[in-house]
Amino acid sequence: TAREAGMQLAIITPSMEELIDNYGVHHNFLEGCRVQAVFGLSDASVAKKFSQRVGTWTETVTRKTRQAKGGTSTTEDTREVDLLPPTALLRFKKDDVLVIAEGHTRVLKQERYYNNRLWHARSRIAPEGWEGRYGRQLPPSPLHHEETDGDEE
Repeated sequence: TAREAGMQLAIITPSMEELIDNYGVHHNFLEGCRVQAVFGLSDASVAKKFSQRVGTWTETVTRKTRQAKGGTSTTEDTREVDLLPPTALLRFKKDDVLVIAEGHTRVLKQERYYNNRLWHARSRIAPEGWEGRYGRQLPPSPLHHEETDGDEE
């Protein structure tokens, strides 16, 4: 198996429903993933699943009421509240991502590699032994046009 060989697999799917259609309701893909990244959900049932994976906290509400005869009474109610409600997941912005990794949960902002100078520069390095149309250079980036001196013919 992949686990015995020490491999880690990544499942990338546009829809959890697609996994359910192909593998049934009782698949264990989510439980087997050490790192999960969730982008732009639109399905309320999937948002609820991930909200439950993030967890809950116990909220205690104390109420004091005054009685007509001058006395007061105090009541405490506790309830479980989602740390990240499903509605919040459904309202994620385009660059928000929920990352669940080995018991840690974070909501992060995506950073595009081409907006980070270092990452973009590293993306332009050709792998060893790579020869393409441009020799050892990678093709020009379609995202950032390099300025020329006007010496080109």
